[in-house]
Amino acid sequence: MALENFYRGKDLLVSTGTGSGKTECFLWPMISSIVNESKKESWNTRGVRAVILYPMNALVSDQESRLRRMIGDYDDKFYKTFEEISNGKRRPQFGMYTGRTKYSGDKSKAEDNSLANTLESAWSMLYNYNGIKEV
Repeated sequence: MALENFYRGKDLLVSTGTGSGKTECFLWPMISSIVNESKKESWNTRGVRAVILYPMNALVSDQESRLRRMIGDYDDKFYKTFEEISNGKRRPQFGMYTGRTKYSGDKSKAEDNSLANTLESAWSMLYNYNGIKEV
């Protein structure tokens, strides 16, 4: 039903107990959308196609395992099918990032200030463009 609603452009609200398939209700439409995009010219541009956020690390780990099982990591069938559909241009990649994920070093104070200035400037332009008055 979730995939059918996705292709019809309809919304679907799913509320059910633990272990009953809620995850598949959004993963299969997401995977389907990514596979469909792989047939288009936009696929030549590398980029993130989907981001999934979970509230707890344990859930992230569980869902990563489920996703690996869903896309055939254990037998490579999904990868081979995906490569065929996308004419060998891409293989699906995904990863798990949590608060414990290592990153490539600390940002310098200058980089932090530059980001802060960029965000402040963007907000200021948007603020002024929309004619928002400060109270």
